[in-house]
Amino acid sequence: MSDIFTSVPVIKYEGPKSTNPFSFKYYDPERVVLGKKMKEQLPFAMAWWHNLGANGVDMFGLLKAAEIIEDGRIEGFTKEKYSSFDSELGRKIRDGRATLTELSNKACELKGMNTPVSGEQEYLEAVLNNIMLSGV
Repeated sequence: MSDIFTSVPVIKYEGPKSTNPFSFKYYDPERVVLGKKMKEQLPFAMAWWHNLGANGVDMFGLLKAAEIIEDGRIEGFTKEKYSSFDSELGRKIRDGRATLTELSNKACELKGMNTPVSGEQEYLEAVLNNIMLSGV
């Protein structure tokens, strides 16, 4: 790398009050934190990549989030799981028009019918792992 950036001086720590644009204001590679120098714990390239260059966002994370959305399996799962939100009672609840009697009747109707389905969390974990680990 030093062959490429020959016109750029070595960047040094000068502290937060430095006006030098080619200086570290907070990253002091020689400062000891928890028994190790910062350059051992937090290489500058990683600090720049995740914080200065991307406002704290992992660029690859955004690409994976887009893949999860485009994949559609989680959207289909949640649409099915929460389909009752689109029912007449669901709309009444959202609009604040549902009565306690209606809610009580629905709870009695569903009592014992909606036993949690085993494997739902495992399914979602498998979908996420499949997408997150693809291309690794």
